[in-house]
Amino acid sequence: MTPVDLWLPLRGRSMWPLGPPVEAGVVRTPWEDLQRGDLVAFVGPAPGQVWLHRVQAIAPCSVQTRGDTCRLPDAPVPREALLGRVVAWRIVGVRLPVAVRGPLAHLRRRVGLGWADIAPHLRHAWSALPKC
Repeated sequence: MTPVDLWLPLRGRSMWPLGPPVEAGVVRTPWEDLQRGDLVAFVGPAPGQVWLHRVQAIAPCSVQTRGDTCRLPDAPVPREALLGRVVAWRIVGVRLPVAVRGPLAHLRRRVGLGWADIAPHLRHAWSALPKC
C-alpha cells in the first residue's frame, strides 16, 4: 500500500456522500502526475482551512477544483497551495486504498466526474424538500 503523508478528517457537505467519520489519506503528488477527476487536498482561502475537492482542469500554475455537490468551481488553486492527491480512505480505523494508476484509476476518475455532474442537482432537490 502507498504510504500516506497526511490523514485529513472530512467535514462539510461539498463531497457528499463522503463525510464523517471518513478520513482521507493524502500523499504529496508531483504536479505533472495530477489528472482531471483526481481528489486533491489543498490549503483553503481562510487560515487553517484544508479543502478536499475534485480536479476539474489543470493549468500550468493552478488547478481548477470543485466540490462534487457544489454548482460552482472554487477559485483557481495555485500550485503552492496543493497538499497532494487522495490515495486512501480510512473509515473507523479500516484503510481502503484508492487506485491512482491503471484502468481502475481511469474508471474511478470517470465515475467521480459523472457523480460531480449529478450531485449538485440532487443536493438542490434535497434542500427543497420540506423539513420534518
